[in-house]
Amino acid sequence: MRKVLCFLVLFLCLAVSAQAAEVIWASDLHYYAQSLCQDENILATLEINGDGRSVVQVAAITQAFLDQVLAQKPNALILSGDLTYNGELKGHQELRAMLEPLRQAGIAILVIPGNHDINTLGAYGYENDQNYKAEETSWEDFHALYDDLAFSHALLAAENSYSYLYPITEDCWVLMLDTVITQPATQSGGRFAAATREFAANALQLANDQGAAVITVSHHNLLQHSPSFYEGYVAENNEKTLATLQEGGVKLNLSGHMHIQHMAKENGFTEMLLSALPMTPCQYGVISYTRQRVDIHTETLEAFSEAQRQRYIKKMAARYLLRLSITHIPPEEQTLLADFGARINAEYFAGQVTSAFLEEPVYALFEKYADEVSTLARFLNMMDDMDRDLTRLSISE
Repeated sequence: MRKVLCFLVLFLCLAVSAQAAEVIWASDLHYYAQSLCQDENILATLEINGDGRSVVQVAAITQAFLDQVLAQKPNALILSGDLTYNGELKGHQELRAMLEPLRQAGIAILVIPGNHDINTLGAYGYENDQNYKAEETSWEDFHALYDDLAFSHALLAAENSYSYLYPITEDCWVLMLDTVITQPATQSGGRFAAATREFAANALQLANDQGAAVITVSHHNLLQHSPSFYEGYVAENNEKTLATLQEGGVKLNLSGHMHIQHMAKENGFTEMLLSALPMTPCQYGVISYTRQRVDIHTETLEAFSEAQRQRYIKKMAARYLLRLSITHIPPEEQTLLADFGARINAEYFAGQVTSAFLEEPVYALFEKYADEVSTLARFLNMMDDMDRDLTRLSISE
């Protein structure tokens, strides 16, 4: 009887240790405080002049996402930087209040800053059709608002950055790596500082000593994801950092910053980028994580996904048509090309470009003019990823 009981205890212990950590991941929320502007026309103008992410509906999208997280009750929520539109303190304060129900529900909330979060020099509010300088977020503000979510409960926390090591379960850990450059003011590009690499090495040594697996998270990218975008996207000292992580047994980094859904691989290491939450198709990552295996897929906020896609295509088509209007391309062909390019762009950001685009008659126009018009050549580069499902990933030992 005693042997049976011992066997049952051992079986239960193994079952608990093998239980998957359930994690939800979002990136680049770019939350804009509702208290800074109540004029939807101004918000719409900010949206039109931006990269296509929603400003008008960002509060509703963020709330719907957090409601979904609360309903699913994962072990943890990861937010990989650019929490606010441009570092507005009120934006961080409102977002932190929205996160509080999740914290009270026992969901660990792991955040790192992005280049739009701290000391940006670009925080503005709007009143009576005029902009005014809004209060910015300092490092002290960021710590005061977010430390109690995970940073203060970390196994290890860096002294001079927002890097920290957090255990989701006993043997599934996450290493959050701060890449933001904030002196003299925050820069768009990022850096894996020497101190960050040293911290990562120490954290990974601890994980290896304890037999835990580690996923890393950074806002800026560790690998290059597009031939058109390197500077400002791939963080400085990425190669040295990649070597440090691989020496520590890391196989996967989660990132954002580019606002596209993408994956890149180098020498057995994978980096997955998540598209910005308020940008079409309003998607987030769902992660199942054990010591032996990581599975990731994306899900969308169905109440917003298609509407945001149509808004995005309309905005981008108008922008591309303006660019094409100064070329020698006939006006009727300009319209066709602008709409086609906007649709390719929407699918590219969603990580779902398919070869069906090649079957459309307008594709021949793209090939005809691509060598003469850089905007069109960029769209052809996007076709390099066609028929790759960049919304799913599985990695195992």
